[in-house]
Amino acid sequence: NIITIVDDAVRRDIDVCEGAIGWLNKDSGIEILYLYDEFIKDSGIQFIPAITCDATYYVDTFNRNRFIRTDCIFKKAHEERMAELKNIAYCLGAKKCSIEICESDLDSHAQSNAVKLTEKVAKTDLTETMEQSAAHATGARRCGKIEVEFEGNITPHQPELKWFAYDDTIKRLIEMRCDEQRTIKTETLELAGSSSATMSQNTAYGIDCAIGKGSVAMQKQATQEHQSNLLFHIEF
Repeated sequence: NIITIVDDAVRRDIDVCEGAIGWLNKDSGIEILYLYDEFIKDSGIQFIPAITCDATYYVDTFNRNRFIRTDCIFKKAHEERMAELKNIAYCLGAKKCSIEICESDLDSHAQSNAVKLTEKVAKTDLTETMEQSAAHATGARRCGKIEVEFEGNITPHQPELKWFAYDDTIKRLIEMRCDEQRTIKTETLELAGSSSATMSQNTAYGIDCAIGKGSVAMQKQATQEHQSNLLFHIEF
């Protein structure tokens, strides 16, 4: 599940390594494949983002031919979950939806930003205002909110699910909206971060032990993700 990209020069002069694509090593109970950079193309594996020597990648939860760099895997998963919820709202013919995240954090700093953008989705104008604000202190809460408006005139249809494929509350929402009567007009769902987690906290801890925490600290990010909540409000 873990691959570290290395320069083939590391073991080029060792006779028994001739013709090898890399080597396997077990650190803290975690098996890591050290893959020579010259064999990346032949491996058939997609590495996200751009390939970097000495970088470590973890297998994608939904595609074993896709590996994501450990220092951005939680950010990537968060972006995908947000995009999936917005797509759910669009496919169900929503007029408006908002997604709010609150999570625990132990850092001590503050930041805020706002972004406004307009997209075209299946010939439908979509205006999205994203406001993210954060106040970090010991035991504080970090929150962010995305609001989206649609024209809301499409016939509801089953959205493609990945992160929320096994979430009963999301599945019930889809069933009610796709029902011919379509009596539902508004809904607010609270989705626990642990139900769509990128990885378990034990796995994150094992990766930390195997590759060293550095600036990534996988266990901290996994704990933060598990303690988070997503509030998904949708209007039809």
